[in-house]
Amino acid sequence: MIIKTEPEFIAPYLRDASNFSGGNAEEVVIPETSDELADFLKNETRSVTVAGAGTGLTASRIPSGGIIVSLERLNIIGKEGEGRVRIGPAVTLNELQGFLVPTGWFYPPNPTETWASLGGNLATNASGSRSYKYGVTRDYVEEVELILVDGRKIFLKRGLKITEPLRFEDGSKIIFPDISYQSPDCKNAA
Repeated sequence: MIIKTEPEFIAPYLRDASNFSGGNAEEVVIPETSDELADFLKNETRSVTVAGAGTGLTASRIPSGGIIVSLERLNIIGKEGEGRVRIGPAVTLNELQGFLVPTGWFYPPNPTETWASLGGNLATNASGSRSYKYGVTRDYVEEVELILVDGRKIFLKRGLKITEPLRFEDGSKIIFPDISYQSPDCKNAA
């Protein structure tokens, strides 16, 4: 884990593609594994702002105090079987497409910002030039490891059937206090 407090090191994390300025932070924390990040967050009491690639237009990576957690070292790409890869959130679309070219696979949504991170693609459900035909980012996500701000991890898989209460690693229950469902329009032809 890298921790930097020097103003000149923090400065680049205080801007993104939104051109918003005026953020501030006490330090930048750069974990090298998800376990390192989870362990760090378990004992952290300050506000946390996650910094991705900085390609967002909403200034969401620019903090108002607290600390910045940069995911830049979580950038591993690995093949997991036919048509499947496992990637870290800091992998850019450019890096993923380069990895996929020799395999004949591709990332169907094809967002236009090639330096955007795949973590950002997931967070915004990014779409692109091929989305009309192939769909958006969420259509291709098979599983996700989430780390909450208190360091607890949740693993979610596509097609998860909730027949028992979901639980964190420590055994405590995950409670969904409000769920909304949109029913599709249908015609009863009976």
